[in-house]
Amino acid sequence: MKRRLLLLFLLSVLAVGCSQQKADEPRQLVTVYPRYPEYAAANYIKGLVEVKFDIGADGTVTRIVFLRSEPHNLFRDEVVKAMAKWRFEKNRPCQGVKRQFIFTPSRP
Repeated sequence: MKRRLLLLFLLSVLAVGCSQQKADEPRQLVTVYPRYPEYAAANYIKGLVEVKFDIGADGTVTRIVFLRSEPHNLFRDEVVKAMAKWRFEKNRPCQGVKRQFIFTPSRP
């Protein structure tokens, strides 16, 4: 079940991430997907997190701003942990990049 849940989540994030890539944004080199919180998975809670962030000249994510988080705060920590590991092309700082994460549990 966990594998199927993870696969559904990864596919939804990948589809959203690809559709939001703009030509002027640096290319994303490392992508780490957020873990589905155990409480949310055990209780079949779906969620949505929208963020805006900056990319530093060193290729790291900085200044994450949450635009939307439903249910409030349930998925935020996992999104921050994952985004801290993201890497983009160096020497191409960018501000106001947006991404959306959709968390969808699967029933057994």
